[in-house]
Amino acid sequence: MIRDFTFCVLAYNHSDHIIEHLESIKYQINNYGGNIDYNLIVNDDASSDDTVSLVEDWLTHNDNIFNKVDKIFNKTNLGTCQSVVNIANILGTQYCKITAADDVYTQNNIFEFVSNNPSFSLVTGVPVRLVDGKVKISFFEIFNYFASDYIYKKKPLLNRLANVSIVNAPNLFYSTEYLKNPDLMNFLNKYDVVEDWPLQVSIAKTDTQVKLVATKTPVVLYRRTSGSTYLVASKRFVKDQVQLFDYLIDLYGKRGDRLQAFLLRNRRYLFLKKSRLLKSLFNVSRFIYLLKLFYYLPFIAWDYKKFKININDYQEYYDEIQSNAKRFENKIL
Repeated sequence: MIRDFTFCVLAYNHSDHIIEHLESIKYQINNYGGNIDYNLIVNDDASSDDTVSLVEDWLTHNDNIFNKVDKIFNKTNLGTCQSVVNIANILGTQYCKITAADDVYTQNNIFEFVSNNPSFSLVTGVPVRLVDGKVKISFFEIFNYFASDYIYKKKPLLNRLANVSIVNAPNLFYSTEYLKNPDLMNFLNKYDVVEDWPLQVSIAKTDTQVKLVATKTPVVLYRRTSGSTYLVASKRFVKDQVQLFDYLIDLYGKRGDRLQAFLLRNRRYLFLKKSRLLKSLFNVSRFIYLLKLFYYLPFIAWDYKKFKININDYQEYYDEIQSNAKRFENKIL
């Protein structure tokens, strides 16, 4: 049973969306709260817009729903990875969720979601997008979400992370045990704005028995905007990606796994190329993934067929959150 839970917010120039995010947290607490103690940690990475003031205004009216509130407002831009480390340093509850401030929690009960998966250290949900105020799903993304889970189900997590697969990071729950591990945080701190892949690789390398559970429940509506990290911090994003490719290539090289090291070098080379045609035709890992996908296709298709989602329900919920956010913003103007 969950006794306490921390909502961890990563914010950077999210003034257009931060109130929606906070209102979705409020929705979770008001509708599914029960006897759980809730903490809130907001880490703002030196936003140049009104994100901080909006957070302060919202908390003035809503901080009573939390047992404890911690505000970390970085004076300079430290990057997403250092921001996660900041959060981990003060995290004090058994369960938590780290989410970007432009994303929105769904109407699904996330506390029940965690309770239903208590023995797993990494749990994620179905990817559902939020684009220009519209809730959308991508057949390609969801089908490959199920395909990745089937293809790598009996493989070590590191194998999945070193190859072509889909792990939906916005929906991912990390065990607090990992986030409080100094070695994992030290590894994460070597990176800048890409926190999910390095953190997952570090966990998989440290705990060879760790399992990733891919559920059929969407937990977060993840927003795709022009402010996404891979666009606004593209050079920093590329640098992090290349650095992790190099780490994995070196790791598998030392293990004597020449094939995996070659596949990673191939992906690293193509990652830096702009030509989509080149990336498609010469990505050896993608061809191997597709061969496995077609081999398991009947089972993957059956798994996908059992997945049901009513987008209208999610859209109606988001419209309600958006309306609540606008109502609040109008009140403080």
